[in-house]
Amino acid sequence: MNYTNLGFGGSCKAEQAIVDYIASLEMSAFVCDYDHNAPNPEYLLETHKNVYETVRTAQPDLPIILVTKPDFHFERFDEARRRAIIMDTYSYGIKNGDKNLYFVDGAAFFAGTERCDCTMENCHPNDLGLSLMAKNIGDTLAYVLKV
Repeated sequence: MNYTNLGFGGSCKAEQAIVDYIASLEMSAFVCDYDHNAPNPEYLLETHKNVYETVRTAQPDLPIILVTKPDFHFERFDEARRRAIIMDTYSYGIKNGDKNLYFVDGAAFFAGTERCDCTMENCHPNDLGLSLMAKNIGDTLAYVLKV
C-alpha cells in the first residue's frame, strides 16, 4: 500500500502550520506518533489534543490511530505522564462519540524482548524494534482498514 511518512527526526513539534498540512492530506488513515517530538509532558499536553481535533475536524470519518512512544520506561514519571496525556486525548475523542479513533500502546511494542535489543541507544528503534512497531501498528491498520 502507498504511505506517506512525515518523519521529522524530532523537529516537528505540532506547529499549527504542519498540523493543518497533515489535516489537508488525502489519506485512508492517520497514525499519530508524536510523543517523542514533544520536548516535555507540558508541551505534549498543550499540543496533542489540538493535533487530534484539527485532523478530526478536517476529516470527520478518517481513522485516527494515536500511538505512544515505544521506548517507554515504566519507572519514569514523565513517561507515564506522556502516556496518560495521549490516553486522555483518546478518551476525549471516544467520550465525544468518535467511532473511528484507536489507541496503540507503544509500551507493548517490545514486550517479550529485551528493550535494549530493540533500540540502537535505548531510544531510536533498530531493525528489530522497527519490525515490532510495524507489526503492532500494522495489525491495527489491518483491522481499521479491513484488509
